Amino acid sequence: MGENSLFLESSYFAEAEELYITASRVRALPKERLQVTFDVKGQTLLTAPRGLTLHEYSEDASYHHFTFLIKMDEELDQSQLFQIFDHQVLDEKGQQMDINNESSYSTRDNSFQEVSFKAKKGNEEQVVFTIIDYPNRIYDEMKIRIK
Repeated sequence: MGENSLFLESSYFAEAEELYITASRVRALPKERLQVTFDVKGQTLLTAPRGLTLHEYSEDASYHHFTFLIKMDEELDQSQLFQIFDHQVLDEKGQQMDINNESSYSTRDNSFQEVSFKAKKGNEEQVVFTIIDYPNRIYDEMKIRIK
């Protein structure tokens, strides 16, 4: 996973001797929960963060078909869609799999986001998805000195 940059601009930055970013919550996942692993033979998720479930799985001669449900916070996530997964889907050996027909939408009551797509089949035993944006929050008072 690459380095993330945050660009902040303000006329106050040049004059301040000290500068802090404060927050009471941030959207984040622990690093060990950033990968979702699907077992092809057992047709089950081996790893997934809280709130993410495999809603439907099927396969045909060429593709694995996945539909995931992601629990949304009804107050904080109302009318938002998240790009949950990176477009790079891997097998257990780290080989990239082709994906297509990706779709994403919120359920009528905005309590879940549904993400569907298909991945080209090979001889994989596991399919690994990397999460890049997820509606999980860490609630804590934070103060980070940036200057």
